[in-house]
Amino acid sequence: MAKDSHQRSHRSQKSHKSQRAQKSQEAQRQAQGQAQEQAQEQTQEQTQGQALGEAQRETQKQAERKQAEQKQGARQPENSPGRLELVVEPLRAPVDHEVSITVRGARAGAEVTLRLSADGHESEAVFLADERGVVDATRHAPVSGSYAGVDPMGLFWSARPTGEQPGTSGKAVLTATATPASSAPADSVSEGAPAGSALASSAAGGAPVGSGPAGSSATASTAAVSTSVESGTADQALGGLGATGADSDTAAADSGTSALSAKPLAASAGVSALARKALSNTSHQVEAGDAPSSDAASSSAGTSASTGAGASTDASADASADASTDASADAFAANGSTAAVPAADASTPGVSGAASAVGAPAAGAPAAWSAHVSGASAVVEVELERLSVPDGVRRVEFAGGVLFEPEGGGSGAAAAGVIVLGGSEGGLRELDAALLAGHGFAVLALPYFGAPGVPENLVDVPLEHVGDAVEALAERVGGPVGLVGGSRGGELALLAASVLPSVRAVVSVVGSGVVTQCVGAGKRLLEILEVDAAAWTWKGQPVPYLPHVVSPGMRAAIVDGEPVVLAEAFDLGDGFPEDVEIPVERIAGPVLLVSGDRDASWPSADLSEVAHRRLEANDHPHPHEHVVHPGAGHLLAGPPNRPQPDNVVDGPGVRFEMGGDRATTARAKADTWNRTTTFLKTHLKTRPKSQLKTQGSPDRTA
Repeated sequence: MAKDSHQRSHRSQKSHKSQRAQKSQEAQRQAQGQAQEQAQEQTQEQTQGQALGEAQRETQKQAERKQAEQKQGARQPENSPGRLELVVEPLRAPVDHEVSITVRGARAGAEVTLRLSADGHESEAVFLADERGVVDATRHAPVSGSYAGVDPMGLFWSARPTGEQPGTSGKAVLTATATPASSAPADSVSEGAPAGSALASSAAGGAPVGSGPAGSSATASTAAVSTSVESGTADQALGGLGATGADSDTAAADSGTSALSAKPLAASAGVSALARKALSNTSHQVEAGDAPSSDAASSSAGTSASTGAGASTDASADASADASTDASADAFAANGSTAAVPAADASTPGVSGAASAVGAPAAGAPAAWSAHVSGASAVVEVELERLSVPDGVRRVEFAGGVLFEPEGGGSGAAAAGVIVLGGSEGGLRELDAALLAGHGFAVLALPYFGAPGVPENLVDVPLEHVGDAVEALAERVGGPVGLVGGSRGGELALLAASVLPSVRAVVSVVGSGVVTQCVGAGKRLLEILEVDAAAWTWKGQPVPYLPHVVSPGMRAAIVDGEPVVLAEAFDLGDGFPEDVEIPVERIAGPVLLVSGDRDASWPSADLSEVAHRRLEANDHPHPHEHVVHPGAGHLLAGPPNRPQPDNVVDGPGVRFEMGGDRATTARAKADTWNRTTTFLKTHLKTRPKSQLKTQGSPDRTA
């Protein structure tokens, strides 16, 4: 029995050992399974991570390739079938920068019409696309339109009033329309062409560009791409005497858009946008594809948005069934056919208020734009910015005028100071000042009559008023100060600099080296001409002047209501007393004189040459030059590339003839602005403050 019990105990122990072994094996199997699962999960995660990393890397590579193509024009043939492009560079810049306009993707020999519409003004020019299907406004001349000859900014200055009330928004719409020069009927459908892809069909001139579904609607034979740009209002011309058409200084707070968001707008229509910060040499591309099918009636899909800054950008693309439209403003650099060239353009702001940052885009404000797909045509519209006040420039009321300076202000913020003096129209040249400030200067727009603290009319204006402003500005910037004046302001700039040795450079545009008579009070021209008084005083004494004369021709024009040639009031034929000549040889710096040889407001070429002769005769130690523009009239002062006024402007009870050819004067104005900015950058060198004070200004020779 004991033996049986021992056997049962032994069997029980063996059973327990077997159970424990089984449990241990089961635990091992579970552990192995868990380890395998974990290993599989890790492997899967690694695989997914690798795949995700590869996808991200591939996406990044694609983006880099796309960016390189956009910058270099790579893989983008100039005559891309299925794409009409309007390229405008820069997309966002001050108005005194030139705009490069290029259209590509048209059929070789196609008619390409560029239209500009802005603030109650319009212009148009028709070009023929070259053998590459390209129109480049910087190299090509239009075959017809509102201007002739090669002129990058011709559409801007040649714009004429439409009869509508002129606006002050500064925004413009630039549209390119291409009509293929082929015998194919307008409503024909090329085999395989995308249905309703107006951009594609017109760009290819009816050539096959892809496959469209059966039953696609006819493609249009014209295509349009629209781009809107900020431009200035027409600047009202002012004569040398008594013109009442002022440079309407209207404020333009250019808060605007700074970037375009890259995100899909309408997934149902396959609309997407790709853009970069809209400064210089940037692009904007809008694409629309996979539009909802529609044979009998057009379908529509789109979206729009607005910016926090109150500005908006609109883009629309119209197409029919299975359409694929694409309008791009990629920077066009293929074969070097387009380049962004600095130049000039502007409107005249009359910004008011205390110190403020004007013209800077709202931080983080998204651009607003919209795209629409409907019908058998395609139109894309993009809003661009032309800044009246450059970024980084602020406006401050200072020294009896308005100062535009780099943000931060004070000593060292600007390389030098500049004072801008307007003509006989009075008021402030704020636009000139704001744009010059964008070139690194602190620029003061200074009124000298018709404002608080100065005479009501251009009569007995003290030169000390300019002297006080020069000293205040020199102290503020800690650098040299120059004067820039137009018309009577040019006369004042030369005269003031001749008695103020702290002035270190002078630009006189259609000015005078001769002191002329006042512009007195009166509602009629003859009343004004008969006011026998000096325009300027120095140390309380009137400065001698050349008196006006009223010629028989002037009287006849006034009586008959014909345009008056005011230049006849300045008789230089028999010479004049030396004491009315400005002693420009005393100016303590370089002098730039600019005039037009057909100036009908006053003989600025002859009057400026008086100053030039004195500089030469007295061996003036500083650089000096007199630039005479052949065929140009009086309207040369100020920023160019705005709608150029006609050569006849309103005056006090009369109309004044400004002289010169409109196109020649507009182009001379652009050249004058560029010469002015270059001159100031070259000659306004920083000097110690101790050398900038007015040191016992000598009496002017009477």
